[in-house]
Amino acid sequence: MDRLKKRYPSFPIVPIYGKKKLGEKIKELSGKVKKVGVMGGDGTVNEVIQHLAYSSTALGIIPSGNGNDFSRELGIPMDPEKALRVFIMEDSEETFVDLGKVGDRYFSNSFGIGFDAQVVFKSSENKNYKINALKEALRPSTFEFKGSFVMEEDDNLRMENELLMLVFANGRAEGGGFVINNGSEPLKDKKLGVLMVYPCSIFKRAIFLTDSLRAQLKNRRYMNQFKAVKANLEFSSEVLTHMDGEIQKMKRAHISIHPGALKILTGGG
Repeated sequence: MDRLKKRYPSFPIVPIYGKKKLGEKIKELSGKVKKVGVMGGDGTVNEVIQHLAYSSTALGIIPSGNGNDFSRELGIPMDPEKALRVFIMEDSEETFVDLGKVGDRYFSNSFGIGFDAQVVFKSSENKNYKINALKEALRPSTFEFKGSFVMEEDDNLRMENELLMLVFANGRAEGGGFVINNGSEPLKDKKLGVLMVYPCSIFKRAIFLTDSLRAQLKNRRYMNQFKAVKANLEFSSEVLTHMDGEIQKMKRAHISIHPGALKILTGGG
């Protein structure tokens, strides 16, 4: 941060500590400035988009987290100084991307329940998501859950299953490279990719993780993929979930897609 401030003395770079204070600052600026840049990972971006959704203010991201999956999907440089240069350029390219929403809170990349939420929780202690995913896949299941899933736009699609994992994905990948959405144009698809993985053997979990890392996800007997615009979930008890890596527990949820809700900077023209 200090290095960037010295390199760009005429550009206001303000350190803000704590997501609550960050949210307050972004709310104050939203709609009043042309663009605002934020340095952080997917969790930081998650806080910021709550105040920039449907705003005229464009978001510039300077990645500094572990996964940075949203930034990678947008083609933003992972080097902070290169990303900052993209942000300060007058001819930076602006584009509109979709946002997902759970209840009254937006997500930029993914909303996950079960296995991947457990991995995110473990990764808050040990930051290596891929190693934690492998460890959890090889353990006896402690994250399987039961619930009902109703697609609002298709009343005929009602499911009540025991699941190992359920993910609603706006982006292509999570956890620094695990592909969870085979959509043709993630972030602009106007639909959320849905990935359902059913309880299965350790061997099949390993196959799933391998397919995900190789970006070769395919429907199998223990896995299903489709698209959704709106859905309602209700679980038999509180389950562990994550929203862009932010952990919480919930018993029910309403999920929806919001096309073109976020204006974002991706590069120079």
